[in-house]
Amino acid sequence: MAGKKRKELPKQFERCYKILEYLRKHTDENHKMSQAQLRRQDELKECLGTSETFNEYINTIASTVNSDASGKILDEAEWKIVFDAYKMKNGKGSEYVDDAEIPRDNNDQLKVKNLYYQHEFSYDDLERMIESLYFSKTVTKKEADEISEKIIKHLASDFYKKKQKNILKVSDDITEAERTVIADNLDIIQEAIENGVQISFYFNGYNRKNELVKTRNEKHTVSPYYIVADDGKYYLLACNEAYEEKKTWIYRIDLMSEIEIPNKIDRLKIYGDRVTDKKNVKNLPLKWDEKFQFEHLNMSYDEPVMVKVKIYSPKGEDKKTSKKPDYTFLHDSFGSTFRYSETDKADPDYDIFWVKCSPYGITNWALQFSDRVEILEPQDVRERVVEKIKNLNKKYEV
Repeated sequence: MAGKKRKELPKQFERCYKILEYLRKHTDENHKMSQAQLRRQDELKECLGTSETFNEYINTIASTVNSDASGKILDEAEWKIVFDAYKMKNGKGSEYVDDAEIPRDNNDQLKVKNLYYQHEFSYDDLERMIESLYFSKTVTKKEADEISEKIIKHLASDFYKKKQKNILKVSDDITEAERTVIADNLDIIQEAIENGVQISFYFNGYNRKNELVKTRNEKHTVSPYYIVADDGKYYLLACNEAYEEKKTWIYRIDLMSEIEIPNKIDRLKIYGDRVTDKKNVKNLPLKWDEKFQFEHLNMSYDEPVMVKVKIYSPKGEDKKTSKKPDYTFLHDSFGSTFRYSETDKADPDYDIFWVKCSPYGITNWALQFSDRVEILEPQDVRERVVEKIKNLNKKYEV
């Protein structure tokens, strides 16, 4: 009678893969493992071998995943597998370590202690990635949940706790068809920007039936430069080629339809008509500056100017210290770009600030916060506010 067939052990590459995957799922920089801990895991029982074999496997994995195609060891920040002896031999300051001090086994392999998988993305990175899904106009709540779970499964360890699980994605009343249009629009615009070519499209607005209709029957032809996400909407910064004066225009991407790249011929590798050079477009940043959105409130596109603003800020008995931190509305609008100038000498309950903003944007902002804000300079911006107030007086018969 034939003896019982011996169970075949996993091959070396299978063992190394299983060990690597286990470390990826169950370790990070703050949760390291010893050989003894790994040996207690049922799924790894047939993968670790003797102590020397284990050291050999981990050294093999480390030399493979921590090196480029030529075998050169990557920078420490790009390593995937880290343990004490490996770090002593190859990490920062290794040139000052005596090789005799590095722990090794009887086969001259680096001993493995405090072993962990170094994840490509930090937990802060993951939180930002997942958070962006819940604020995206092109992603539904269901899709955001599904994608975030995939991100966590493949890019994080068991120790990552999803902070966004209690965030509810507020309905933005966008149909699946509209969501698809926005995504398709973004794809075409990004292709045009990458190839430096123009696009054409119809621009639309909503009528009283809540339907999108064309604002004119002719297409706009523009040179696209930047896609900007602001307050839940996507905008395109572009130059309208129909006008002799080359200046920045801003279009809402969800209001664009039938986008195409004129004169694009794929078989001839002709990508389309070249864009106007950025340096020839008025009020267009040559490189993207995050201050743009603060200087163009609600994506207003006239040229920003320095504006002197007086803010209501009641003071305590010393007439210097504010009774409470009441500049949140200012920070929400201008981030850290506003600058305190002085406390108003005539009335200490007011502070004076400078901000840089487009006249159109700050005029409407001043009316929105009219109980707390007064525009002082420049005079033409102040007069814009005055004119709007006069029109409101007439409208409401004040």
